[in-house]
Amino acid sequence: MSSLLPDGIVERIFTRLPVKSISRFSICIWNPDTREYKLVPEPPDDLDAICYSAYGIGFDCKTDDYKVLRIVGFEIDGEVSETSLYSLALNSWKKLGSIPYAFVNDFYFDVNKGLLHDGVLHWRATGINSNVIGCFDISDETFHDVRFPDKISNEDADPHDSCLGIWEGKFCILHRNRVHVDVWKMMDDKWSKLLNITAQVTDLFYGRPLQTLQNGEILIEGGPRVEQGPRSISYDPKLEGVRVRNIHGFPKESEVETYIETLVVLNSGTYVGQ
Repeated sequence: MSSLLPDGIVERIFTRLPVKSISRFSICIWNPDTREYKLVPEPPDDLDAICYSAYGIGFDCKTDDYKVLRIVGFEIDGEVSETSLYSLALNSWKKLGSIPYAFVNDFYFDVNKGLLHDGVLHWRATGINSNVIGCFDISDETFHDVRFPDKISNEDADPHDSCLGIWEGKFCILHRNRVHVDVWKMMDDKWSKLLNITAQVTDLFYGRPLQTLQNGEILIEGGPRVEQGPRSISYDPKLEGVRVRNIHGFPKESEVETYIETLVVLNSGTYVGQ
């Protein structure tokens, strides 16, 4: 690895798997460009007792190291999670202790992937008597939380109705209701309402913002509510238009993820197709 690599050069290389599958296969880090993969040692937890889990991966520019954060809960309705951190350079885990919130999944036994932005991983989370965004600083190895916009919090909104993403390079929230989707963007540590999306809201499901395209459109995870499988939406903020982008040939359980091309070496000596 090179110290010249930018922060966040690889984003989320984890696939949603049930907890039992994770315990059976462990965890694998994969570079799609070099086809090299590395099996990560088993984390120091009692896998049989885990009710939910969350993961995130990011680059520590201070130590020139990639780190994987693992968060697990042992009670479905609990408000405390246990955390551990894997270092690619050291090829080992260490425990970070407990944190006072649990992490929100659409299904309790799904993997919850952290959203990486500016060296910080983000998740929707439930704290004591409140819904928050749980954050982990990759370099400092510290946790903190960010409140949802007051309008969302005051409405006692279900965090399942909110998706975290990147909108024009900024950390954002898409909050869905019956008639429109509110887009909130973080600017100077404050939430600012960017716009309302009303285009085909009743017909389409709006999920995570994935990427800003060269023509200014925003690529969003989602599509027709009646269909399943990997889908995406292109939304034009200027024309307030939307079009569905179908992805053909993938299994229904697949998901869309983004990554930045890199030649980072994992020093494993194992490659896909070997």
